[in-house]
Amino acid sequence: MVAALALVLAAGLQDAQAAFAREEYDQAERLALAEPPSGAALYLAGLARFRAGRTAAALEAFDQAAQTADPPQGSAWHFNRGACLYQLRRFAEAEKEYLDAALDPLLAAVSLANAGFAALDAGSPERARSLLQRAQAADGTGAARELIADLEAQATSAAGEEYRAGISAYDAGRIDEARLRFRRAAELDPSDGRSHIMAGAAALRLGAHAEARGEFQQALSMRLDEEDARAARDYLDVLPRATWQGALTLGGGFDSNALQTGLSQPGDLARGTTGSVRSASATGNLDLSLQLSPQARVAYDFDQLTYLSSDASDRSLQQHALAGTMEMRATDQLRLGGSLGAQLAFAGVSKFRGLQAAGGGSGWAILEESGATSTRLDLGFTRKSGLSEFSYLTGNRIDAGLSQELRAGSTTLSAGYWLRDEDVGTLQPAFGPPQPFAYWGHTLWGSLRATPLPRLRVEISGGFEFRRYADAADRFPGESIRRADQRWFSSASASLQLGRGISLALRYDLVVNRSQAENGPSQNQSFDKHVATLGTAFAW
Repeated sequence: MVAALALVLAAGLQDAQAAFAREEYDQAERLALAEPPSGAALYLAGLARFRAGRTAAALEAFDQAAQTADPPQGSAWHFNRGACLYQLRRFAEAEKEYLDAALDPLLAAVSLANAGFAALDAGSPERARSLLQRAQAADGTGAARELIADLEAQATSAAGEEYRAGISAYDAGRIDEARLRFRRAAELDPSDGRSHIMAGAAALRLGAHAEARGEFQQALSMRLDEEDARAARDYLDVLPRATWQGALTLGGGFDSNALQTGLSQPGDLARGTTGSVRSASATGNLDLSLQLSPQARVAYDFDQLTYLSSDASDRSLQQHALAGTMEMRATDQLRLGGSLGAQLAFAGVSKFRGLQAAGGGSGWAILEESGATSTRLDLGFTRKSGLSEFSYLTGNRIDAGLSQELRAGSTTLSAGYWLRDEDVGTLQPAFGPPQPFAYWGHTLWGSLRATPLPRLRVEISGGFEFRRYADAADRFPGESIRRADQRWFSSASASLQLGRGISLALRYDLVVNRSQAENGPSQNQSFDKHVATLGTAFAW
């Protein structure tokens, strides 16, 4: 990796440039600095110092050039500064400079490849693999083919080191470590099916049968020699055809506005009182799933949210959900899936009663454009029936969504759009105007999931939803109460694996709802809601 010479010829610098071309770098530096200080002169002096092996002095000259009235062209300056930082083993800074240089299409491929080397040397092989893929896509002319091939060879070598370290850990009985290393090797070299086989073997030793089956299936979908393919099939033969998995989460938290529903409830509830009520809360969740085959699964989910404040206890919520899903690979790049399910929800504590029963189905199609990107289309229909005094929640829901996912090593970036038709009823209060609960909703959302450390998972998500509610069938004379809401929502969570099957999770949610009625008096539906929860999960 050498600095690129990209200078605008200036009168008075021809002799310095001629000396540089003759590889007389000390003479080139002396002649360049003999000229009046300018961006071009300092830039040429920096290049001469770099070629002469005086990297720190070269970086100083590049930085001085950028401070002049006529600084050098930006992309080449970033590239050369990155080269200096790399030689000085300041790899994170070098990667950033190379990425800035990659904004220039002429330097994109070589800059991305050099950024990949910096990431690899900084100990981030997943990011190096992602940069390698970007460099390959940007190298339309093949000018950076050899550099890219060198990066790929080094990344593959790093995968081999992870694989060998995984074998050592596996043989020593450190199965958790072995599984992490085999997964890392698979991320570094996606074409190596052996890493998936051994990751599956480690998962099998740990009792994670569904995960093991997925690893073996993934390996068999790749190019394997006969011995490796036979090993993967033998592992599959010893796996039970149907496997159970479960997780129990217990926790507690605080809700700044317990009278308002958040995002996970089955439907909006009418306000019982004005104002907001703060409350501590206790939460419990039980997930059970039966993996019938790699393509089919049945799952049951139980959720309990209990508010400890007496003023908010009636907003406590219990939900039961049962669903069966099936997914199949239609082509090498296309997966199709569907689900049928039912849900039953209850509200209250001392006044425990039915809230809503629902049933429906959904379908999806996932197009995997590459190993790093996929596009998903979702369609769903739900029939709802409001129970007890919640009859206004009776009706149908139709959902449609389109999302895009980008994966880079252990980091996943997702974004999408959801359209919802919530065709439910209207509440007729004893006093005041009717309150329609039917609406059309448009939602834009995004999320970032990452595993910065082997046992730490973090997620950040957020979005915006616009709701246009139905017009009320009956109104007071001269009054219009058609409601429109603008809702911003975000969440942040972190989960730390404490041991085999035990983890600690911290989560924060924010909902900001701003509601307007077209004309006339109506209940104020604007609110802010902050929810913090801390829980411990036990998985088996």
